[in-house]
Amino acid sequence: MSEAQEQTKQLEAKQGIHSILLFRLLKDASSEAATKLAFQTEHEVGKSRDVDGQKTKDGIIQSVGALEYDFKATSILAKGDTLAAKLEKAMEDGELVEIWDIDLEETSKKNSDVENGIAKVWSIENGINGGDNKYLATYYQGYISSFSAKKNAEENIEIEMEFAINGTGKKGFATLTNAQKEAVQYAFKDTTSETKKENSFEM
Repeated sequence: MSEAQEQTKQLEAKQGIHSILLFRLLKDASSEAATKLAFQTEHEVGKSRDVDGQKTKDGIIQSVGALEYDFKATSILAKGDTLAAKLEKAMEDGELVEIWDIDLEETSKKNSDVENGIAKVWSIENGINGGDNKYLATYYQGYISSFSAKKNAEENIEIEMEFAINGTGKKGFATLTNAQKEAVQYAFKDTTSETKKENSFEM
């Protein structure tokens, strides 16, 4: 069996439940850890860029514009969820927010010679020997451009947010504790505490 056939045989469909978002206000980067928003139901990250064609005597030349994101997130509001309140206030105050989009199925390997294939594609250096409990993630900074709460009398309150992302998301490996891995579908706690530069990838 060829390598391509073996790879196809081993492929499995990815499920959205294994992808979670963590948030933090950029102004709190030196004093607080990133936190998971409770009861996340879905999020969507779309990317696009304008491509303009210009006619020349030798044919059409294409030029590409800047990368733009269409970033949305939806969750059920938990009672007493201070992160949701912080994010709503950040939207009103126009404050920068940090976002980690974490893939729980893609990990770094401690003391391993086997490199994570996706990390290799993105040229992430700590795809091997990055330590345990580190997961492939994309880090963003941006503003909350829309915040809405849907309050149906017979249903849970659903909050929806849209984000205006600055620049381009950066891929790397982020730390997630064992307790967080076991409770990612529930409202809980935060990531490991640390003090980093405000534009650092780490949480």
